[in-house]
Amino acid sequence: MHILPFITMGHQGYFEVENPRQQLEVGTLQQALDAFMSESTCKIDFIHDENVITELGMEKDNIGFYLPVMDKHDLFPTVILDGALPRKTFSMGHSNEKRFYMECRKIKL
Repeated sequence: MHILPFITMGHQGYFEVENPRQQLEVGTLQQALDAFMSESTCKIDFIHDENVITELGMEKDNIGFYLPVMDKHDLFPTVILDGALPRKTFSMGHSNEKRFYMECRKIKL
Protein backbone atom coordinates (compact mmCIF):
# COMPACT_ATOMS: atom_id res chain seq x y z
CA MET A 1 0.00 0.00 0.00
CA HIS A 2 1.16 3.52 -0.75
CA ILE A 3 0.15 6.46 1.44
CA LEU A 4 0.27 9.85 -0.34
CA PRO A 5 -0.02 12.73 2.19
CA PHE A 6 -1.17 16.07 0.82
CA ILE A 7 -1.94 19.64 1.85
CA THR A 8 -4.34 22.16 0.32
CA MET A 9 -5.74 25.48 1.46
CA GLY A 10 -7.13 24.71 4.92
CA HIS A 11 -6.95 20.91 4.66
CA GLN A 12 -4.45 18.11 5.16
CA GLY A 13 -5.04 14.46 4.39
CA TYR A 14 -3.78 11.48 2.49
CA PHE A 15 -4.72 9.12 -0.30
CA GLU A 16 -4.33 5.37 0.20
CA VAL A 17 -3.45 3.30 -2.85
CA GLU A 18 -3.89 -0.42 -2.32
CA ASN A 19 -1.91 -2.81 -4.52
CA PRO A 20 0.09 -0.13 -6.36
CA ARG A 21 1.65 -1.08 -9.68
CA GLN A 22 4.81 0.93 -8.99
CA GLN A 23 7.50 0.25 -6.38
CA LEU A 24 7.79 3.88 -5.27
CA GLU A 25 5.10 6.26 -4.04
CA VAL A 26 6.31 8.86 -6.52
CA GLY A 27 5.65 6.40 -9.37
CA THR A 28 2.11 5.80 -8.16
CA LEU A 29 1.48 9.54 -7.84
CA GLN A 30 3.04 10.25 -11.25
CA GLN A 31 0.67 7.78 -12.96
CA ALA A 32 -2.32 9.51 -11.38
CA LEU A 33 -1.01 12.98 -12.24
CA ASP A 34 -0.29 11.98 -15.85
CA ALA A 35 -3.87 10.74 -16.23
CA PHE A 36 -5.21 13.93 -14.64
CA MET A 37 -2.99 16.18 -16.78
CA SER A 38 -4.26 14.57 -19.98
CA GLU A 39 -7.62 16.22 -19.22
CA SER A 40 -6.48 19.39 -17.46
CA THR A 41 -4.70 22.66 -18.15
CA CYS A 42 -3.11 22.91 -14.70
CA LYS A 43 0.66 22.96 -14.22
CA ILE A 44 2.89 20.76 -12.08
CA ASP A 45 6.07 21.86 -10.35
CA PHE A 46 8.52 19.46 -8.71
CA ILE A 47 9.82 20.77 -5.39
CA HIS A 48 12.27 19.07 -3.02
CA ASP A 49 11.70 21.18 0.09
CA GLU A 50 8.99 20.30 2.61
CA ASN A 51 8.56 23.89 3.85
CA VAL A 52 8.03 25.16 0.31
CA ILE A 53 5.54 22.35 -0.41
CA THR A 54 3.58 23.38 2.69
CA GLU A 55 3.67 27.08 1.79
CA LEU A 56 2.66 26.61 -1.86
CA GLY A 57 0.20 23.79 -1.13
CA MET A 58 -1.82 26.08 1.15
CA GLU A 59 -2.30 28.70 -1.57
CA LYS A 60 -5.64 28.93 -3.36
CA ASP A 61 -6.20 26.24 -6.03
CA ASN A 62 -2.95 24.44 -5.12
CA ILE A 63 -2.16 21.03 -3.68
CA GLY A 64 1.16 19.79 -2.35
CA PHE A 65 2.15 16.13 -1.96
CA TYR A 66 4.70 14.94 0.60
CA LEU A 67 6.59 11.94 -0.71
CA PRO A 68 9.18 9.84 1.09
CA VAL A 69 12.82 10.23 0.16
CA MET A 70 14.07 7.49 -2.13
CA ASP A 71 16.80 5.46 -0.49
CA LYS A 72 19.81 5.20 -2.78
CA HIS A 73 19.81 1.42 -2.19
CA ASP A 74 16.39 1.24 -3.89
CA LEU A 75 17.70 2.67 -7.17
CA PHE A 76 18.69 -0.52 -8.98
CA PRO A 77 15.89 -2.78 -7.65
CA THR A 78 13.32 -0.15 -8.64
CA VAL A 79 14.76 0.28 -12.14
CA ILE A 80 14.80 -3.51 -12.59
CA LEU A 81 11.14 -3.83 -11.51
CA ASP A 82 9.63 -0.60 -12.91
CA GLY A 83 12.02 0.54 -15.63
CA ALA A 84 12.95 4.22 -15.81
CA LEU A 85 12.33 6.26 -12.68
CA PRO A 86 9.50 8.81 -12.65
CA ARG A 87 10.51 12.42 -13.31
CA LYS A 88 12.55 14.14 -10.61
CA THR A 89 12.73 11.00 -8.46
CA PHE A 90 16.40 10.61 -7.69
CA SER A 91 17.99 13.70 -6.23
CA MET A 92 21.06 13.78 -4.00
CA GLY A 93 21.31 16.35 -1.21
CA HIS A 94 18.84 18.90 0.08
CA SER A 95 17.36 21.76 -1.93
CA ASN A 96 19.13 24.44 0.12
CA GLU A 97 22.48 22.70 -0.55
CA LYS A 98 21.75 22.65 -4.28
CA ARG A 99 20.80 26.32 -4.25
CA PHE A 100 24.03 27.17 -2.46
CA TYR A 101 26.04 25.15 -4.96
CA MET A 102 24.33 26.83 -7.90
CA GLU A 103 24.89 30.29 -6.42
CA CYS A 104 28.56 29.51 -5.78
CA ARG A 105 28.96 28.15 -9.26
CA LYS A 106 27.36 31.27 -10.71
CA ILE A 107 29.71 33.50 -8.72
CA LYS A 108 32.75 31.54 -9.95
CA LEU A 109 31.79 32.03 -13.59
